[in-house]
Amino acid sequence: MQLTPIHSRTAGIHRHFRRSTRRIIPALLLSLALFAASCGQPSSETSSDASGTLPSAVQRINREAAGIADIMPRTADCADTSAAGVFDTLADNNAGDITPPNDSSENGRDPDFRVHGIYVTATVTGTERMKELIRLADETDINAFVIDIKDDRGNVTYQMAAPTVQAVGSSVTYISDIDALIAECKAHDIYLIARIVSFKDPCLANAMPEYALHEADGTIFRDNSGQAWLNPYKREVWDYLMEIATQAALAGFDEIQFDYIRFATDRGMDRVVFGEDSDEVSKSDIINAFTDYARETLAPLSVTVSADVYGTIIDSKWDQQIVGQDYAAMASSLDVICPMVYPSHYGPGVYRVPVPDADPYRTVTGALNASRTVLDQYGHDTFCSVLQDGMPLTVRVRPWLQAFTATWVSGHIEYGREEIQAQIRAVQDAGYDEWIFWNASVKYDPEWF
Repeated sequence: MQLTPIHSRTAGIHRHFRRSTRRIIPALLLSLALFAASCGQPSSETSSDASGTLPSAVQRINREAAGIADIMPRTADCADTSAAGVFDTLADNNAGDITPPNDSSENGRDPDFRVHGIYVTATVTGTERMKELIRLADETDINAFVIDIKDDRGNVTYQMAAPTVQAVGSSVTYISDIDALIAECKAHDIYLIARIVSFKDPCLANAMPEYALHEADGTIFRDNSGQAWLNPYKREVWDYLMEIATQAALAGFDEIQFDYIRFATDRGMDRVVFGEDSDEVSKSDIINAFTDYARETLAPLSVTVSADVYGTIIDSKWDQQIVGQDYAAMASSLDVICPMVYPSHYGPGVYRVPVPDADPYRTVTGALNASRTVLDQYGHDTFCSVLQDGMPLTVRVRPWLQAFTATWVSGHIEYGREEIQAQIRAVQDAGYDEWIFWNASVKYDPEWF
């Protein structure tokens, strides 16, 4: 399906505007009520402006975390201002209304269930180490696995019976028997999250170059690793991702988690031409439109929808603009938002921590307090007070945490039980209760949890 030109979408956008105006008054009333209720709550701990000796970028991040810089709320009805009308509305494209599930009781689980998970590569699932990971879940607080279903190279990690996947030839057999894997995990009551790498995809980009990012001279853009990326402005790309996500949900995954749901940041991006639609639609608006589309498309499957975002975009407008991730806007169209707040990914002085990697508690606390500051503007720690069909939507914040030693960071420390537990305490002290740990080698010591 080709993108509908901007000028021919006017009617859809006007319908979208009329829908917004009908709902704006109840939305404002809800926001005022929630704001009044929150006024008696103690404010989140925030960073103050850093020393004048810190780099200007660090000072800016600290000012924004402290609320000194402009972190402006969207409108009270922020779901309707997150570019849902960029493409013709789904109501025009699909029969009937779709109401996404908005609570945590999907899939028959206890509404008080909270994810405490780890990342698992697809290649590990067929080895003896998988038995060790299941034992880890049986004996510790771990209750969820994030498993690659579409990886960083665009490989779909099992033989998926999906037309476009088969046409592209993107399936590999890292997971030899997806049904057996899911059944075994379910037998141990493990919550399963399908990780789908979205716009970083050299497999589809090479097979169908028309969907790839291109430079002005027509050559395919490649990042610093030589990998091609997909153009988020292409609706066909969205449909390909939905095809994969749908199959993963039907296979039995409890949650679909989109990663690399952003634009590339490597050198040469200033030469990329995204197409005529990019003249009218910003990077963040097209990403917001995709998250809206994903959630509504997957809603009939009663599967939770989440997305990974850079931790720095929580309180940095500059980073938001580069990668196209607007924290509050994305939160409004997701069940779960997963900021990657690995301490090793923050520069010296951020959140007033000289070496963030060496102080995981303060770093994670600073990042998640910033999350609360942003979302509190909508009336609640973990709610974005937006309306859909007159009802408030909720979003859960589930950070990605660090379970690896960042030897490349100057001043780094060895990560073990103390550092893992410090991050978990930071999550709890910031008012959240879910987390996932990343270790690319899938090495987790049971003593950590």
